[in-house]
Amino acid sequence: MKRFLYFSIVSAFLFTTLINAQTFTVTLHETELDCQIDTTTAFHIDVTNTSGSELELFVVRRLPNFPEGWITNLCFGTCYPPHLDSIVTNPDFGNSPLAIDETRTIDVDVTPNSEETTTIRIVIADVRHPLQTEIVSLTANGVVTGIEDEINNPLEFSLSQNYPNPFNPATTIKFSIADDNAFTVLSVYNAVGQKIAVLARGYFSAGVYNYEFNAAELPSGVYFYQLKSGNFTETKRMLLLK
Repeated sequence: MKRFLYFSIVSAFLFTTLINAQTFTVTLHETELDCQIDTTTAFHIDVTNTSGSELELFVVRRLPNFPEGWITNLCFGTCYPPHLDSIVTNPDFGNSPLAIDETRTIDVDVTPNSEETTTIRIVIADVRHPLQTEIVSLTANGVVTGIEDEINNPLEFSLSQNYPNPFNPATTIKFSIADDNAFTVLSVYNAVGQKIAVLARGYFSAGVYNYEFNAAELPSGVYFYQLKSGNFTETKRMLLLK
């Protein structure tokens, strides 16, 4: 009887230790964001492998009462199409396990088309130990910039999020120049940093400009566009989904 009791206590202790042994940590950059209508805004969640070995995670997106017409997609090393709610960090999903002590960022992209508020829940769990689970709630507020605000604000150097995003095959990139005769270059790069297009190059007067990027001949994936004008430089990400 004593031996059975001892075995039960040890088993319970080992089981509790296994449950409580944290294999990853989660750090939130944002929990609530104002997301401009027709513009993509991203929440960022850092996940760090503390397990002492390679770590496969599964990530599930839950969208209770998600507004019709809004778009959201997950990026976790790889960017996935909006319809995909569950991913795993393994080759089946074009991904790889987290290395020991690696920190990888989950981006939750949101593109609203109306002035509403919604909650996005992200569930992160260890494939080997499903009880090791973190649930994150994110609040996205769809907002619109008033015409009056735009008129009252002085012109400044800026690079807007492309629209639409995700896109197929064409999207529009908007930027503004604050100074006359500013030498300006608008370039597009692929995910490994290779320049694949120069959309604008030359001396520009102060004003607002729109350029179309057509990716009909390019594969799906993440691309980056960069504006350099005078001393101003800014880079943004866009997602091509075919």
